[in-house]
Amino acid sequence: MASRDSLNNLWAELLEQKSFAYLVRSKIEQNLNLVISNITASFLGNRQLANHNTEDIIYNLVKICEKKFSDGGSIPRDIELRLLEHRQKLNERLISNSKEMLEAVTKLQEVHSKIMETNEEVVTFNARIIELSAEMLANDEKFYQDNFKTKNFKGEFTKIKRGVENSTKASKKLSEKADTLFKRNLEAQDEIHKKREKILKNRARVSDTRKKIKLFL
Repeated sequence: MASRDSLNNLWAELLEQKSFAYLVRSKIEQNLNLVISNITASFLGNRQLANHNTEDIIYNLVKICEKKFSDGGSIPRDIELRLLEHRQKLNERLISNSKEMLEAVTKLQEVHSKIMETNEEVVTFNARIIELSAEMLANDEKFYQDNFKTKNFKGEFTKIKRGVENSTKASKKLSEKADTLFKRNLEAQDEIHKKREKILKNRARVSDTRKKIKLFL
């Protein structure tokens, strides 16, 4: 039979584990917010800036070809083929990336469903304990002994303690993984800024070419 001290120690372990588990959860949600922020910055920010550069590059090519070639300003077929290939690859990757994002959203919906199931378990458990409290209030100790006493207390206690140990190990692994992902997300932010600088340099070159077209042609 587990002593009162053993029960108190197990409560202490469970409450410590609960606090750590919520800390891990906050790390994961912080990573989630960072990933979403990085996706937005890369796609709606950098991608759109880069695509705008492409459109202006094509405009500059058309203007150059109007002056340099005798067939009415058409872009040479081999250059246009490269432009078509580039656009096709972008479309293909956009669709593939959207598919993966949709799969991630579906997975998050599954996570939410499990959260709601757990919430319902808490509500049901609370209702049972409320009923137990009412029964204990209305009856004597013998009624409790006959209806609610656990038959295999030691076995159940050992099972709970083993579960605590396993959950603690799992939480530590999750925490380490969350820290690694956080570092990668911060590195990704730096990479986003570096790529944006490259895009802006291209923007300056495109604008400079557009200004020079009228001067040299």
